[in-house]
Amino acid sequence: MRLMYQLLLLYLLGLGSAYAQQFNPKLVQTTTGCNSYTSLNVENMTVEFSGACINGFISGKGIRKIYQKNNLLQTIDGEFKDGWPNGQATLTTANGDKYVGEYKDGKYNGQGTFTFASGEKYVGEFKDGKQNGRGTLTHANGNKYAGEYKDGKFNGQGTYTIANGNKYVGEWRDDQLWKGTEYAGNGLIIREGFWENNRLVIPTPVQQATVPNQEVERLRAEASEAKRKQAEAEQKMRVAEQQASQTRENDRLRVEAEEAKRKQAEAELRLAQLQATQTSQSTTLSSSLPTMANRRALVIGNDSYKSVTKLLNAREDAKAIASNLTAVGYKVTLQLDLNEKEMKTALRTFSSQVQGGDEVMFFFAGHGVQLGAANYLLPTDIGGESEAQVKDEAIQLQRVLDDMTEKKAKFTLAMIDACRDNPFKATGRNIGGRGLAPTTAATGQMVVFSAGTGQQALDRLGNNDKNKNGVFTRTFLKEMQKPGVSIDRIVKNVREEVAELAKTVGHEQVPAIYDQVLGSFYFKK
Repeated sequence: MRLMYQLLLLYLLGLGSAYAQQFNPKLVQTTTGCNSYTSLNVENMTVEFSGACINGFISGKGIRKIYQKNNLLQTIDGEFKDGWPNGQATLTTANGDKYVGEYKDGKYNGQGTFTFASGEKYVGEFKDGKQNGRGTLTHANGNKYAGEYKDGKFNGQGTYTIANGNKYVGEWRDDQLWKGTEYAGNGLIIREGFWENNRLVIPTPVQQATVPNQEVERLRAEASEAKRKQAEAEQKMRVAEQQASQTRENDRLRVEAEEAKRKQAEAELRLAQLQATQTSQSTTLSSSLPTMANRRALVIGNDSYKSVTKLLNAREDAKAIASNLTAVGYKVTLQLDLNEKEMKTALRTFSSQVQGGDEVMFFFAGHGVQLGAANYLLPTDIGGESEAQVKDEAIQLQRVLDDMTEKKAKFTLAMIDACRDNPFKATGRNIGGRGLAPTTAATGQMVVFSAGTGQQALDRLGNNDKNKNGVFTRTFLKEMQKPGVSIDRIVKNVREEVAELAKTVGHEQVPAIYDQVLGSFYFKK
C-alpha cells in the first residue's frame, strides 16, 4: 500500500490527533474538604489527595486519586498548585494510558511522554494540552512520525516512516502532506512534489541519488564472489589435469568450474539489468529537461475570495502552469489562495531569490482591477470599501515588474489571467472597471494579459465545456509544449487561438501582449 493511503487511513481512524488533551475543568472537593480542579466529568466522583491544602486548594507534592463508585479512574503523582497539577507529574489512567512530563494549570505543557495502552507513544513537546513543537509519534505497528507539531497536528518539517521502510520526508500542513518526497525502503525516490489531501497533485522531476543502493551492492558482491570461485575451480582443474591418474576428479572439477562460471554470468547479468534500469530512468529524466540554469517561476492562483465573487478555475490554472513549468526546468514556487499578508510575503521572498541573469516567469490567476492607469492584483481577503483601501491592500502589478528590473533578470514573462468582470460590481461599490488597463514593459520584459482592454476573459466555452482550465490557460499549456518555438511566437499563437475560440461563442477576447524582449527565449529547445 502506498504511503499516502496508509496516512489517509491513519487519520480516518482518528489516530493522528488522539493525544490532544480534552479539557473541560470542573471544581471538586477531596475527601478532606480541600478544593481541586479536574478535567474528568463523571458522576459520583470521589477525590483523594495525599498532600498539603494551601489557601483551600491542593498544593505541593502529592498523589491525587479519582474514583467512581470505588473504581479507580485516574492517578496523578507529582507537583500541584492552586488545585491543579503544576510542574513535573505522572498521570496513569484505569485503561493503562500514561503521561509522564510537565504540567501547567492542569494541561500538558513542556516536555512529556504519552503512552497509550494500545502501544502508541508520543515523546516530545506539549503546549496547552496539545503537541506543539518537535516530537516523535510511534504506532504499535511500527509506523513512526518524527517532526514538527502545531496544535496537535503534523505541521512543518517531518518524516513519516512506514514499518516496511517506505517513508515521506518533507513539509506538512494540518496533518496533510504538503511538499515533499516519498522514498522506498531501499532509498530510491518513488515520487516527489506538491500534495493535496494526501495525494500528489503537482509532481516534480525525480533525480535519484548516484550512490548505489543496497540491491546493487548485493549483486556486485555476488558477482565478485562467483568470479573468485570460478578462478579457484579453474586453478584446481589445471592442477588435476597434470595428474593423469585423477581423471574422475578432473571431470568433477570441470563441472564445478562450469557451474561457477554460469552463476557468475547470471549474477553479472542481473547487476547489469538493474544498473541499466536506473541509468535509463536517470537518462530519460535528464534528456527530457532542457539544460537551462537559473529559471525561476512564481505561480499564484486565488479562487476563495471572501468579500468579492469567488472564482472556479484560478487554482486549477495555477497548478497546471506550475506542473508544466517544472517539467521544462523551472524552479517553481506555487502559492494558492493567498491573503494580503501571504501574497506580499510570497512576492518579497521570490524577489529575494532572483539573481542577475535569471529567466523569470510570474503567473497570476485571480481577480484584478484597474484603478486609473494602474493594475492591481487582489488577495483573497480584499475588503474594497474604497479605491484607497484597494490600493493599500492589493498588489500593484508594476511593483512586481519593477522588482524584476531592479534584480536585473535577463528575461521576465508576466502572465496575468485576471481580466474578469469587475469583482466589486456585485457588492454595489463603484471601484475600477472591467478588465485591466494597458501597461508598459521594461527592456527584457514581456507582459501578457488574458484579454484586451475592457474585455472579459472566458473561463468556459459554454455550459457543456468541462475543461477545468480557463480558455487562456488551456491554450497556453498546449502551445508551450511545442519544442523549438520561441516564447514570443508561442504567445502570439495563443492570442490568435484564444480569439478564434472566443468567437465560437460570440465573445470577444484578444489577449494583450506588451513586449520589450531582446533576443529569443524558449520553454523547450
